[in-house]
Amino acid sequence: PLEIVERRRRRDDRLPLAPVQGRVLYNEAPVEGADVTFIHEGAPRFSSGKTDAEGNFTLSTYEPGDGAFLGANRVTVIKSSGPGEGLGGDLPDPE
Repeated sequence: PLEIVERRRRRDDRLPLAPVQGRVLYNEAPVEGADVTFIHEGAPRFSSGKTDAEGNFTLSTYEPGDGAFLGANRVTVIKSSGPGEGLGGDLPDPE
């Protein structure tokens, strides 16, 4: 019984969220596989999502698609790439 009460209390103490969906483009082209993160100062966790083939994302914080914390957020978009696949241009092969 104590565990259920504790879980319920944590859920009731959560900061309010709002649904967030968006699209990431680079040079007018969709960016697939980018990690999008919203960081709200003072929040217990961050909100994140990953872009699909069209560059679309939906943010999740506690549950899939539940959104991000209300208010100002710092936003990061990170696209990892292999050698020669950077967004800024071609890189020479390290060999």
